[in-house]
Amino acid sequence: MNLWESVYAFRHHGEVPPVTPPGPPAWAPTEDLLTNSRAIDLAPVADPDLAGDEPTDDTADEREYGDGQREHAREEIRRRGFEAIAFYASIHSYGADHCGIYFNERVFFGACADLAAELPAAPWDSIVKDMLVSLDYHEAFHAAVELFALVVEDFAFLRELDLESWRGENVQDLPEGAMRPDWKCPYDLYVRSDYVPSLATDDCLEEALATAIQLRAPMRTKGIRKALAKMADSAPAPYRAWRAHVKDIDFGVQSLAQRILSRSFRTSPVADVLLGSAIAQSQMRWFPDSRPSRLDTYGPIPRWIYRPDRVRPPRFGRAILGNIRLQEFLNGLQRSYDARLVSGGKHPAIVFPNGTKIPFPRQRTVPTYLINQVARALNVTRKEILSNCLAVRV
Repeated sequence: MNLWESVYAFRHHGEVPPVTPPGPPAWAPTEDLLTNSRAIDLAPVADPDLAGDEPTDDTADEREYGDGQREHAREEIRRRGFEAIAFYASIHSYGADHCGIYFNERVFFGACADLAAELPAAPWDSIVKDMLVSLDYHEAFHAAVELFALVVEDFAFLRELDLESWRGENVQDLPEGAMRPDWKCPYDLYVRSDYVPSLATDDCLEEALATAIQLRAPMRTKGIRKALAKMADSAPAPYRAWRAHVKDIDFGVQSLAQRILSRSFRTSPVADVLLGSAIAQSQMRWFPDSRPSRLDTYGPIPRWIYRPDRVRPPRFGRAILGNIRLQEFLNGLQRSYDARLVSGGKHPAIVFPNGTKIPFPRQRTVPTYLINQVARALNVTRKEILSNCLAVRV
């Protein structure tokens, strides 16, 4: 179950999201953005024991493509920060079908090429992987902010909580337990009254924290943190403010939680009931663990690649199953084809009644190549596999 979708649908039943971001980035008109974005999986993109995604018809060398986009990427990051490379599309703004983390392929590879110029001894593939990881940590924090606001909203509707604590008038005229007619969504209130107005200043706590978390993400390329910090320092004020929080991210997160609550509650009693005492008393308020692997247990969070150019480097080959859980596919194989799952060795494997054994990666979503391997092993079409196991029509 996707918790963002579940809570949003329950508390905003019948509402139609505007499908417009509340602020930057302005990558493209909404129709173009959605049309030219494809679902992707951010699991390790190269494994010597497992085949990769099928190449697209129109491919290009990543490094060459990135070198041609360096100036563009540098300028976009200077103007828009890391949201020029990737941004989180909230379910409040994009709805369940289009929410998630979007990566801009053109700016992404341009930024990777810029890092490669700073780190001439570093392998290209290592830079690309670490860039993906760091951006995923940054944008996952934005997803955690929205999840926090949704959970607050959900619990705040418990009938035993005092409706007088919510913004608005005429509470006495409502039936017991009813929603007030002037109810304001906590996430919307926070975004419009705090996040968007602060984007031009170093007071945008959410972006500063997201950048600090990004720079503490697990990365392996020697020197890449310093190079990313330099990139952050070239960005607008909210991103440059990461240094003020990197040594005490937990306190910053608690401060952000308090900001979100203060935008939604007139008085503090409900906030105290939901989330404990004040920061000064060292009582930690609940906030989601924003590490992507932990947040994905509530989702997973969809990931998308936005491809503004006709040039299509093969790393992000189209994958219509990019946001479907691998476990669903494995369950379907066991149900429809009497497959068994075996462990041991470097990778677990699927074993079919005909004796064919296919290893598969430990990741959250279905890799495209695995569908093709299974179809060949069973001597059936890919379309049949998708239909029988996942009810996907292609």
